[in-house]
Amino acid sequence: MAISEKMIDDPMAITAAYSRAAFRRLFEIKFPQTVQGFYFSYYSYMFANYFTWSYSNHTWSVPPARGTLDAALWDIRTRCQKPFTDSAMFYTFVEMKDERDRSVEPLPNDFTLTKAQTDAYFLRHFLGGENVVDSQMHNLSVIGEILKVHGLSIQ
Repeated sequence: MAISEKMIDDPMAITAAYSRAAFRRLFEIKFPQTVQGFYFSYYSYMFANYFTWSYSNHTWSVPPARGTLDAALWDIRTRCQKPFTDSAMFYTFVEMKDERDRSVEPLPNDFTLTKAQTDAYFLRHFLGGENVVDSQMHNLSVIGEILKVHGLSIQ
């Protein structure tokens, strides 16, 4: 969570550092070298990135690469609107904290999950969060299209 000397006066760099620290705390990551800490560090970073940019109403100076969760979430925010996506992300966090999916969560001492598996874990919880916000699933087909464009799947 260090800020480079070149970025020290950049308000977004400072906001991002605080956001990353906050989400590490919310995910209760005390030991990132453990298996759970390793994977949840990834998710905390992703949540921090999303909310830093969403709440500041800025976009990335260098957009995230296609096929990443960051890019897909930003596309969902663009098409389904900020209030919907921010709320879905909040409930995604709640689901990830409350209902750990044992079929995907790594076993002790197992650092072998693929990016596709870690993305699928997140997306299953995101769709659960989406269902809380949009129980009629009006946005589900749009989200499905966006995930397909990015090559992401919950399988």
